[in-house]
Amino acid sequence: FVSSWLPTVVRGAGYPTETAVLVGASVQTGGVLGTLALGWVLRRVGFVPVLTCCFVLAGVNLALIGQPGLSLSLLFVVAFLAGLGIFAGQPGLNALAATFYPTEMRSTGIGAGLGIGRFGAFIGPLLAGELMRNSWTTQDLFHAAAVPAAISAMAIVALRWTGRVA
Repeated sequence: FVSSWLPTVVRGAGYPTETAVLVGASVQTGGVLGTLALGWVLRRVGFVPVLTCCFVLAGVNLALIGQPGLSLSLLFVVAFLAGLGIFAGQPGLNALAATFYPTEMRSTGIGAGLGIGRFGAFIGPLLAGELMRNSWTTQDLFHAAAVPAAISAMAIVALRWTGRVA
């Protein structure tokens, strides 16, 4: 949803196409830089605190994107931070899955998780388009987009109780 619709939403807020594309690119830039730093941070801090922070960061900043009256410079910052949380969190989940599943189930478990993720990547933009068609405000859309990130953060915290992750 964020990658597909953010430039459209920014354009709809009255910004020129060039600015909308740059805001969309800031999401991807945050993701790239976050992913590059992720391995180093994971090794020093552990999966649960790092991934929880990634998804909380994503959720908070996704909710902020839709706030009315957000300045353009702040929009760039929150888009960057949302991208960092979302797109750095995903490879972190893949690394976590590789340590969580027993060896004989690892490829099946990771493959199933990635398949569910692809389904979400397909449904997300369709759902957002439908919500926009039903006159959801930008604020409502980005609040809704923050919900999966919040659920992901809670799920990561819940993994602590399994005793199998750090």
